[in-house]
Amino acid sequence: MRKQLLVSFLCCLLASATSLAQNWKSYEKIAKGKTYETSDCVTLLDSTLVSVQPTGQGSFAVCKVIKVQTPRGAVANRVIKYDYDPLTAYAEFKRVTVYRANGKVDELDVKKTCDYAAPARAIYWGARQIMIEVGALQPGDVVDYEIAKKGFTYALLTAGDEDESRFIPPMRGQFYDIVPFWSNTPTVRKVYVVSIPMEKELQFQFYQGECTSSMRYEDGCKKYSFVMNDMVPFAKEPNMVDLFDAAPKLMMSSTPQCQDKSLWFNKVNEDYGSFAPLPEAQKKVDELIKGKKT
Repeated sequence: MRKQLLVSFLCCLLASATSLAQNWKSYEKIAKGKTYETSDCVTLLDSTLVSVQPTGQGSFAVCKVIKVQTPRGAVANRVIKYDYDPLTAYAEFKRVTVYRANGKVDELDVKKTCDYAAPARAIYWGARQIMIEVGALQPGDVVDYEIAKKGFTYALLTAGDEDESRFIPPMRGQFYDIVPFWSNTPTVRKVYVVSIPMEKELQFQFYQGECTSSMRYEDGCKKYSFVMNDMVPFAKEPNMVDLFDAAPKLMMSSTPQCQDKSLWFNKVNEDYGSFAPLPEAQKKVDELIKGKKT
């Protein structure tokens, strides 16, 4: 019975994602003003719908609609890329549609998707990237695509299980996410919706800005919605900190209190021995503090 309910809910989620993506034409009409009109391309809609299972695993429907406005914008969007960590997640293109300025509609074959090791420098984490070639575009063309992802976002240093259990967060039963509310291109509407089981609570906080949020009960779940309209590119300065520390972002967790995750993570590291000093380093420290009172 639970499996049937889960399948039904996921079908509703995908249907909602598709319906939301198909409404991009209304956003095209309101993409007015200098910021939009002078950009090489405009994101008409950037939406993510998440279904959280009792285990804490998330099923994501990521939809994006981009309108090309200049030849430079056409070149920038001739290929679509999406990063994911294979240790904790899986991602695939569900559909890619190109609405041509001349009225023609092209459905791309998502079976031609490439999946390869993501470019890396300094530290190699084993991240991967899915990519599909859109091909030649013209000003006025609109690219509409959807990506299905399952799992969670988490940095692990070692590989875990190879089965479906790797998509369940190590803090079993808890969902956690950090959602950037910034973009390199003007965005008419940014939407993040997460549905969680009724028995779970969701703690959330928006930093470096504000968005519209709401919660309602639907299909036996709590559905939280976060929306930002007219999202302009975040201005960068020389030597500034990372955008995650300066630009608008949404942080959320289903733990009863925000500090619970930090305390859990601290204990995991203690049990693993992450905080244990190197014997050579400890010996040197002991020598330096020998006879010292403070």
